Amino acid sequence: GINAEYGELQVQIVDKPVLHPGQALVKLFAASLNRRDYWITVGLYPGIKPPCLLGADGCGIVVKVCDDKDSYWVGKTVIMNPSFYLEDEDIYQKTTEQLNGTIAEYISVSVTKLYLKPSHLSNIQASALPLAGLTAYRSLFVKGNFKPNQDVLVTVCCSICGVGRRKCIRN
Repeated sequence: GINAEYGELQVQIVDKPVLHPGQALVKLFAASLNRRDYWITVGLYPGIKPPCLLGADGCGIVVKVCDDKDSYWVGKTVIMNPSFYLEDEDIYQKTTEQLNGTIAEYISVSVTKLYLKPSHLSNIQASALPLAGLTAYRSLFVKGNFKPNQDVLVTVCCSICGVGRRKCIRN
């Protein structure tokens, strides 16, 4: 995995995660870095302090589940919802509670946070979708209270969040 240590990155060998009830083991194909990861490396992200494994987004294949009732997921290519433990509509995403960064070979994740990878996206494209897509959606509909037929100015349309906002507005 990639470990952040105030201002520097280190590649480390980490143990394969141990599964707990309700979790799946995902072998990552691709993961993406976000602004969140930069802020972590410089010690300015609330609630997460280096050293830690970076990454909140990823795309991979489920290789194992803890519970037989979740066996549907085994062999499926998935993306992960980065807002672990977020059960309310708070715009501030609680990615601070993430125990395993996605910049690793394997990650354990709750099966409730798994989604099938959209078939029209490559693994690399899909790995960039979860956090940016969720941020775009929440900034419009939760924080911004955007409603159909309203005008909205989307700045920085070339960023993944900007593209996501444009998609949300058009649909």
